[in-house]
Amino acid sequence: MRFVCLLLVYLVASHPGRAGSPQPPLRFHNDPLLNQVALAWRRFLPYPFTQTSANTLTAIQALVHGQADIIAVRRPMTCGEQAQFRQFRRLPLLSVPIGLTAIGLFVNRLSSLQSLSLSQLEALFSASRSCHYPPPESIPHSRQLYGLSLAIGSHTHFTRLALCGGALKPQVTLLSSDTKVVETVAREPGTLGYANSSLGGFEGVRLLALRRKAGDPPIHPTSPNLLMGNYPLTHYLYLHLAGNGTNTLAFARYVLSDQGQSQLARYGFTPLPRPLRQRLLLTLEDH
Repeated sequence: MRFVCLLLVYLVASHPGRAGSPQPPLRFHNDPLLNQVALAWRRFLPYPFTQTSANTLTAIQALVHGQADIIAVRRPMTCGEQAQFRQFRRLPLLSVPIGLTAIGLFVNRLSSLQSLSLSQLEALFSASRSCHYPPPESIPHSRQLYGLSLAIGSHTHFTRLALCGGALKPQVTLLSSDTKVVETVAREPGTLGYANSSLGGFEGVRLLALRRKAGDPPIHPTSPNLLMGNYPLTHYLYLHLAGNGTNTLAFARYVLSDQGQSQLARYGFTPLPRPLRQRLLLTLEDH
């Protein structure tokens, strides 16, 4: 498998609970894209938890400041966010990948464009051209470009994976959700936007394939391509947990179970390979 797994499980503090004290319902914040998945998980878990929908930045800050016990988001916590957690909370912090997803490039269904090379993608969106690709063979015309706000985890992944850490052009209009991006592209022929590939079935839009360079075969964001690391804009979904209590770890174990992973697949995400999940579960047992 060419896709390199980064296991992010770390311990920043310890705070033993009091024996025999009742445990309140877990407070779970999830990315809006995972609403249906979270509802499905809730039906199968044997203990109560509250569910709140929040973008990546809001969910992480809720975890940092004690308004959430578990969050499911699209990116790892930064070093600065981990430092904030150490400052405000005295609990173990555990982070594990729980699934694969990807950033998709969306065009209006009337568009004749079928694929983009990575150099074309950078030329369209990047203000800094940090990737140093050869000049693109051509640059497709787009009346307007749309992307995701900085509060959404996919913004970070797009600038890292598609633009090599470069900045977006100021002409790119940033919207507050993936759904708004695809809805806008569906209404406006001649536009191009990036959003989570799980919305590929949205009426009025099409997902583009990507080519690593001119002349290469097009690669679509399918589960096999995500698992093999073939699609360039693939990334993990993450579960971040404050504390290592019985119910907290049980929640993480369930998400990594066959049943928990099947709910991810049901709503357009790619489950982790079983050998990786087994390694993650063993790591959780150490806590």
